[in-house]
Amino acid sequence: MAKTHASHDADGDYGKTVLWTGYGVEAVWAEGPHLYRIGDWVYLMTAEGGTSFDHSEMTMRAWAPDGLRPAIDSLQSQAHADGTEPRAPRADERSVVGRYARLFHPCKKNPFLTHRHLGLEERVQCVGHADLLHHPRLGWWVACLGSRETPTAGQGALSFLGRETFVAPVDWQHDPAQWSLESNGPAQGESDDPGWPVLAGGAGRLAQTLCIDAADGTLLDMCIGPCESQAVVDARVPFAVGDGEGAAVRADGTVYRRMPEDRCVVLCPPRGTVRIRQDGRHTLSVATDGASVQWALGEGTERREGMVPIPEGEPGSVMLVFDKGMVRVVVAQSAEQAWTAPAVEVIDVAPLSTEWSGGFVGCLVGCDA
Repeated sequence: MAKTHASHDADGDYGKTVLWTGYGVEAVWAEGPHLYRIGDWVYLMTAEGGTSFDHSEMTMRAWAPDGLRPAIDSLQSQAHADGTEPRAPRADERSVVGRYARLFHPCKKNPFLTHRHLGLEERVQCVGHADLLHHPRLGWWVACLGSRETPTAGQGALSFLGRETFVAPVDWQHDPAQWSLESNGPAQGESDDPGWPVLAGGAGRLAQTLCIDAADGTLLDMCIGPCESQAVVDARVPFAVGDGEGAAVRADGTVYRRMPEDRCVVLCPPRGTVRIRQDGRHTLSVATDGASVQWALGEGTERREGMVPIPEGEPGSVMLVFDKGMVRVVVAQSAEQAWTAPAVEVIDVAPLSTEWSGGFVGCLVGCDA
């Protein structure tokens, strides 16, 4: 079972202290722990369920006004006296999470963040590995990992962008009431109790888009429903490493940039090669010479390729329209026209998805001229 550990004790009596083993009874892969001190409380956040479609983030907390170590010592002393001391996994370890005695107590509304309950139609999946951030003026936010899934024609939903970082605003809330059986009204919480973090707006999910005031950074609005976006990648001029348009990397003699969207138009040079790369075995290369288009798709150990002529007298430039797991090769005068221009070739690029190739990197786009 995965465990969350504290650091080595100063007195050297224990190599590790097990703080948490998972929220659920059959919890798996409790990992990525983060500890936060907020007032007299220490909060623990852990990812759980694996980094695929069951990914989630859990929150727990312990009251530790004098620090975490005195709180651990106090729990152990009381649990030993009560006969409920948690069993240590190994002889050189100690544990503060047992059936009856535990230092950290979970939020009853866990998971704090997940999309696994929203179904496979949800655009953003595999949400977890979250980290709380506090800005002195803009308040609390959460940064987390997730993957945008692309609906395809015949392959289901696939991810071409890999794992990405998402952000969302966070509020701190208390339970509105703790009802008692004596009917004497709700119990009032401690005034210095921070409560629990929740996604702002009560959405229970990440927003698709955030509207931020450019002047002061204030959150103005957020779109919860599906929001389609598209991008243009200009490959007519070869990319340069560190050219100010985001990080670029060099591989196979080509400079690549991360693909910004899974719906994009790539503007091809008059003569040259555009490459879309998931890894060394899953790539698409499209070369133009002014008269024809030659393409090759690497599918692991397999390879598909083809060649089509460019229609004579056809105005415009060769462009690649990446959409719904397909690449349409078109000739158009602008990126806007490319979306509706007839295709001279259509290439199924499902092998470029992370579901086919494995890993978490996502597609890169590069060019040679």
